[in-house]
Amino acid sequence: MMKNLLLKNVFAAIMLFVLFTGINCKKSPVSPPVNNGADTTSHNYAWQTFILGDGNSSVLYDAAIIYDTLIYAVGEIYLKDSTGQL
Repeated sequence: MMKNLLLKNVFAAIMLFVLFTGINCKKSPVSPPVNNGADTTSHNYAWQTFILGDGNSSVLYDAAIIYDTLIYAVGEIYLKDSTGQL
C-alpha cells in the first residue's frame, strides 16, 4: 500500500516536471506589437504661467482639472490697492 502511494507520487512528480520543463517560449515566442503610426501617448506639454495677486500673500489651496480647457482653483488672492495696501 505504501509502495503504491510512493510510486504514484513519484510518477506525479515526474509528469509535473516534464509538463513544466517542456513548455517554454522558445518554441512560440511572443513578438512585440507592430507600430502602425504615431505614438498614442503625447509627451508634448504646453505650460503656461499665470501670476495671480501681489505674489506674496496669495495662496491657492486646491485645483481641479475638469477637462483640457476648464480648471477650477480655490484659494485666496489678494491685490494691492492704489495706496499699496492689501
